[in-house]
Amino acid sequence: MALYQKTINLGCYKLDNTDFMNLLNVLKQGINPVVIFAFTIKDGEKTYYKIGDELLKDERIPNKIVEITISLNEPIANVGDKVIYLSLGKSQSTLTVWSQDSLWVEGKCRELLDYLERYASKWHYYYGKYGLWVNSFVFFALLVVLPAIHSIMKRLILTCATFILLFLLLGMYNLVYEKSAIHFRTKRLNPMKKYFGDITATVVSGIVLIIIAFLMRRYLGVQ
Repeated sequence: MALYQKTINLGCYKLDNTDFMNLLNVLKQGINPVVIFAFTIKDGEKTYYKIGDELLKDERIPNKIVEITISLNEPIANVGDKVIYLSLGKSQSTLTVWSQDSLWVEGKCRELLDYLERYASKWHYYYGKYGLWVNSFVFFALLVVLPAIHSIMKRLILTCATFILLFLLLGMYNLVYEKSAIHFRTKRLNPMKKYFGDITATVVSGIVLIIIAFLMRRYLGVQ
């Protein structure tokens, strides 16, 4: 039989220890009990390779994990082997599932996505999807309104302010967000800490909109 494989690009997730342990349970549901977990964790220049329960027993593993790869391999059974590869990292997060059973692959991907979606950053999703469009719209609007401003100094102020605001949003995004993070030794993460990125992004975005509205009122006469 042919081997069926599916790879999905993932979003940004924040998990505490309880969420992480539940994720491991979701990963092994519907798989042969004789299953092998393998973990690869990167912490700066250090890399840890752990098998099964070794991960939970190793006190060197940092509390906050921002790069981890989980591979789950079922020994060959009657229907062939089943393999899951989940990578959560700062630059990219992916899920790859393969087996000879295509229905199982589709179902497992859906099951894992439904679980991870509970801990996804909505702001991260919307900014990643529409951020470029918003920045392009602001830049286009700047080109449209500049001819209506007769003062060269006012044009300069508005142009500089617009670019500063756009770079502020980009800098805030890169500063606040890891791609994903697992707070490995925290049983339950404080909700404020878990959603700090979303809260900060919302506040900063609101301030930026207020500043833009003020500039329009001051230099363009918009009431």
